[in-house]
Amino acid sequence: MQLSNHELEEEELYGRILTRLGIGRIEFSMSGGGDEGNIEDREFFALDGSPLPQRESRKKLEEILFPQEFGFSVSLLEKLDNLANNNVGDYSNGNGGSASAVLELVDGRCECTETSFTEWEDDEEPEEDEWDEDDDLEP
Repeated sequence: MQLSNHELEEEELYGRILTRLGIGRIEFSMSGGGDEGNIEDREFFALDGSPLPQRESRKKLEEILFPQEFGFSVSLLEKLDNLANNNVGDYSNGNGGSASAVLELVDGRCECTETSFTEWEDDEEPEEDEWDEDDDLEP
């Protein structure tokens, strides 16, 4: 199914679609470091708060496509991932960290209602037996 999102704000459009699919809440767990980060897990919940089958829910969101420039399409799952990612700390740069976000329906809109971010400490020290290029090499 391809959709156009030009008439409604994204959060309202996503809210309408999630309501029709019976999804009321999505919880995201993320982690990363250096320059990379990713979503480790998603949990889906029905409008009444009960857990939904993860694989089936994910598949439904992957099948809904939004046309983009140059003939490309982006799934609703990717759009929701981006919405969650944009609302948490910078967990994928520097020392990295772990983060979580919750998207849920609020007055018919898909809103980010909770976030958390924990920066990892830089406690890595070089191993004592690491070779240093300044070390002398024996012939």
